[in-house]
Amino acid sequence: MSSPEVGTTFTGTSSSVSSSDMGTSSPFFTVEVKKDQALVIKENEESDSSDLSSLPSTSTRFKPWISEYLGTHRLSSQETEERLLKSDEKAAQVSTKMAFLDGGETGISSRRSDLREAISLSRNAPRVPPPLCSICQHKAPVFGKPPRLFSYKELEVATNGFSESNFLAEGGFGSVHRGVLPEGQIVAVKQHKAASTQGDVEFCSEVEVLSCAQHRNVVMLIGFCIEESRRLLVYEFICNGSLDSHLYGRYKDTLGWHARQKIAVGAARGLRYLHEECRVGCIVHRDMRPNNILITHDYEPLVGDFGLARWQPDGELGVDTRVIGTFGYLAPEYTQSGQITEKADVYSFGVVLIELITGRKAMDIYRPKGQQCLTEWARSLLEEYAVEVLIDPRLEKRYSETQVICMIHTASLCIRRDPHLRPRMSQVLRLLEGDMAISEVSDRFSGRLSIERDRRSALKMK
Repeated sequence: MSSPEVGTTFTGTSSSVSSSDMGTSSPFFTVEVKKDQALVIKENEESDSSDLSSLPSTSTRFKPWISEYLGTHRLSSQETEERLLKSDEKAAQVSTKMAFLDGGETGISSRRSDLREAISLSRNAPRVPPPLCSICQHKAPVFGKPPRLFSYKELEVATNGFSESNFLAEGGFGSVHRGVLPEGQIVAVKQHKAASTQGDVEFCSEVEVLSCAQHRNVVMLIGFCIEESRRLLVYEFICNGSLDSHLYGRYKDTLGWHARQKIAVGAARGLRYLHEECRVGCIVHRDMRPNNILITHDYEPLVGDFGLARWQPDGELGVDTRVIGTFGYLAPEYTQSGQITEKADVYSFGVVLIELITGRKAMDIYRPKGQQCLTEWARSLLEEYAVEVLIDPRLEKRYSETQVICMIHTASLCIRRDPHLRPRMSQVLRLLEGDMAISEVSDRFSGRLSIERDRRSALKMK
């Protein structure tokens, strides 16, 4: 998989204001400091006051540790490293305790040493993880490490000067290049365009979210660079492109049903982790689509591109004054009132499931009238379990009937107009994996499955 792929997003004004998987400790913590530690931090802040005075006013929306990095963006890479090392040495002189704030907005620790402690995923994490892909044998990053601060020079060397031969993708955000770190780790370096207020918001959002979300089905952020006006993100390299490139793009071979089923299940695991298992609370992706599902040659999917992601504390309802996202994947409640909940991700994932079933794009202006919006065309067909109409003809009947019907039913539940009637991602995963018996889901669904099988048996006998 190459990198966070590019896609067309939409920004507009809404009608009103708008298991066993490894988890992670959270950088959404604040340090409860003892008296002596408070003195150390105060000393650090006083010594750095001249540098922090240049911090842009918009940085107050960022978490403290991100703001500190932004505040040093005018320093050279050597000066930045010296300052951070100095901060680490002083902070290491006293013990710290990480704890949630009681009420109010939860902040992120403002020191790299605290971040290392906060993001420790597992003391038993293997020193040498298995390769990410059995075909490529690419070295996988180690779980439990916080994102590393890179200098621009390091990334320039890793990508051979961001050469054309290492170019992977380009979009509205900037460009992505392949790189190799000195230890042999292959990475994808996402270089944002010239720094701006909105660009910094999305950049910091991605760093913050991926700093506290590490899972086998979520693209891992290895590090980042903030230097002068430069903003770069360093991800693990995913070797086999994005899902959309296999469904509609440069790959001529039809994506088989077994691969589609595996991708659906793996992506559901990644979303379930973000919504229900991440220790910082629910993370809403807000841009779930095939472009942002990267796959290996083993067809193991990883959810990527967290530029629009939002951390959603339990029970909190987010509201956007602007609708930001991609046509065809936006949940109705979001486009109408700007409401942001994890159920919007469930809706978008339902659209992805329909794309896997049909091989059609979410929006296709070249389709006949009435078929241009995939969900509106497919909604009634999903409810009728019209397999022969819905299924991608390129599969040529090479698919599991039971799995297709389960995916059809799951997609139908996910794209319900009322967000309260959509399933949670844990339920979606159980349906796709077959762990939830059909009779548990719907008597009508169970009956339809029997009817479908009887009909096919009758056709074979003729």
